[in-house]
Amino acid sequence: RSNVLSLIQQQTKKFHSLLFVALLPILASAYDAEIDGIYYNFSEDEATIIDCEELINDPGWQPFMNPLVIPQSISYDGKTYNVTSIGNNAFENCEGLLDVIISDGITYIGNYAFKGCYHLTSITIPNSVTFIGMGAFYDCGNLTDVYCYAENLPRTRADAFEDYLIEDATLHVPAGTAELYRGVSPWEDFGTIVEMEEGPEIHAKIDL
Repeated sequence: RSNVLSLIQQQTKKFHSLLFVALLPILASAYDAEIDGIYYNFSEDEATIIDCEELINDPGWQPFMNPLVIPQSISYDGKTYNVTSIGNNAFENCEGLLDVIISDGITYIGNYAFKGCYHLTSITIPNSVTFIGMGAFYDCGNLTDVYCYAENLPRTRADAFEDYLIEDATLHVPAGTAELYRGVSPWEDFGTIVEMEEGPEIHAKIDL
């Protein structure tokens, strides 16, 4: 019986080794580029932010400078890519984030994109954003100001700000749109909604 058990253990180890070797190409191609600790995938001339794991796991990592500007475009290996999406869970549990500015041109903020960014106090959403996913700002307990420059309401999940005291925060919106935001969930749940005179055009670019 012990011989049979030993044989099973040996075969199991062999299987795991073969499985790891088989998965190496997949693991190696999990992302297309890493720039300043942020991981991107490319599709033609567009880039999607997929992760910031290195920023969390680096023992010497310190909280981001204030603010972190998510770029409109990046240059990598001689080619320029327009950053159009922040993928699902991209900045999840990135607790060093204090103030995030999303550049104009980004259209999509994925599910749980900033989940658990507990120290995040301010987020700037550009006019270009058309979709904000489920739990995008879930458990961002210290978020006090959201600057949304979208003149047309983004398609936003009602639970985008779930598990967060949204009634204690201020939503800043373009001039003439306050009533529009006050009539749609989850925006209507902000404790204070104020209009801004004009919005910035942020066109950050990263070259590598």
